Amino acid sequence: MVDELISTTDSTTNMSVFPNPANNELNISLKMTDDDYVFYVVDLNGLIIIKDTKTQIDISSLSDGHYILYAVRKSKHYLSKKFIKN
Repeated sequence: MVDELISTTDSTTNMSVFPNPANNELNISLKMTDDDYVFYVVDLNGLIIIKDTKTQIDISSLSDGHYILYAVRKSKHYLSKKFIKN
């Protein structure tokens, strides 16, 4: 479960995910590219479904529904975006 994250920044301006809704792949665009990120796809129960370091994530195995994408830096500061898998 995602309960160890420290803080968030304004994810509206610093990260975008597309397409949204998505079918097979989710693309991530970050304004702050100087940091290494780990990406977590989390269901609405807080369970980590996918963990990846790439900015293009295969979500084809996910069931249709709503998810949250977390981009976590080494400092444990994070960005988050909601997306829909259909």
